[in-house]
Amino acid sequence: MERFLADFERERNIMRGIRHPNLCRFYGVSIAPAHCCLVYSFLEGGSLAELLRDRSKRYDLFGLALDIAQG
Repeated sequence: MERFLADFERERNIMRGIRHPNLCRFYGVSIAPAHCCLVYSFLEGGSLAELLRDRSKRYDLFGLALDIAQG
């Protein structure tokens, strides 16, 4: 649990210093016992992982990777 909390705090510290128009906004954290979570702005369309798993849609993966790399 100590490792989890250390990683959680490290990510919180990183995210609260990042402001970029191409990244979802970080609002804060909840550290209620057994319910730790990072709070970000809601983005319609699901997560990047869901997008990549959806085999019914075709994407230009190179273009997608380029967009991600450019921020």
